[in-house]
Amino acid sequence: QLRSLEGYASRQITSLLEDHTGRLWVGSWEGLLVKDANECLVSMGEPEDAILALCEHAGGGIWIGTQSSGLFFLPMDGTQVLRKVEGLPSDTIRALHRDAEGLLWIATSRGLACLIGHSRDKDAQTGTQSRIFCFTPEHGMPDDDILQLLDDEQGALWVGTRHNLYRINRQDLLN
Repeated sequence: QLRSLEGYASRQITSLLEDHTGRLWVGSWEGLLVKDANECLVSMGEPEDAILALCEHAGGGIWIGTQSSGLFFLPMDGTQVLRKVEGLPSDTIRALHRDAEGLLWIATSRGLACLIGHSRDKDAQTGTQSRIFCFTPEHGMPDDDILQLLDDEQGALWVGTRHNLYRINRQDLLN
């Protein structure tokens, strides 16, 4: 049965995600919403920006790409934010994609980024933190205005931009 959720028919929905527990997350121009046990959409309050992309973290939690506030990570115990000052090409996050290896690929308005080894704290054994690798025209990317991402079984990353579609070997980017 097709029906509209009460009070949200006029919202511009920009992204949808069903997490591993079956919970529905809804990104809109007005912010982040989640479907509660009563089948109602409730505002999460944070981030206070238009939500353009949603992706579930392999270890739980939700990655949230915003229009102008960067990349948010909502685990169960707090919030983390990554922005241009932390190494992203831009604070406009247009698409998110977690590949088969668990790497988070981040499409921005100024290039592509890959987040490797994300955890809330330093790894106790290695002492390392997550790293952000950026790929922009300065790094050989043919276009920096990225809108969509997808990986395939051959190890390629498909990158949809405002001007073209590119197929790039992920390992070539990371080496």
